[in-house]
Amino acid sequence: MAAGGGLVKLVTLAPERDPQFATTRWLVDQGIRVAAGHCDPPIDTLRGAIDNGLSLFTHLGNGCPPTLPRHDNVIQRVLSQSERLWICFIADGVHVPFVALTNYLRCVGLDRAIVVSDAISAAGLGPGEYSLRGERVVDVITPGRRPD
Repeated sequence: MAAGGGLVKLVTLAPERDPQFATTRWLVDQGIRVAAGHCDPPIDTLRGAIDNGLSLFTHLGNGCPPTLPRHDNVIQRVLSQSERLWICFIADGVHVPFVALTNYLRCVGLDRAIVVSDAISAAGLGPGEYSLRGERVVDVITPGRRPD
């Protein structure tokens, strides 16, 4: 926080790694929004984190294990709390397939959903070589073809 010089406005953490939600409460007390992401909290832990100030879930459906239990999984748990959370999705059809995104948005509602891109500055420019922060980036993906 000191290194952020007052610029930190949002922190994403794993609620199951925040004993008694001490970090969540401390961050909220500092005026910082707290999100959960890339995590797998049990429902009681998720509810406890929300009760202590957690207000967002980052990139639902991304960063999950490739195989999830059918009914009790992080996606279902978060969706069950959608009236209490802002829920963020990477809406590109790759991180979350469009059919799943459509279902998620119906459940969450557009007034509680945040959609983002995982794109870089060269996105949409087509195959080629680009510079990103002084590093060489090569896009070899054929337009319309999804990466393997």
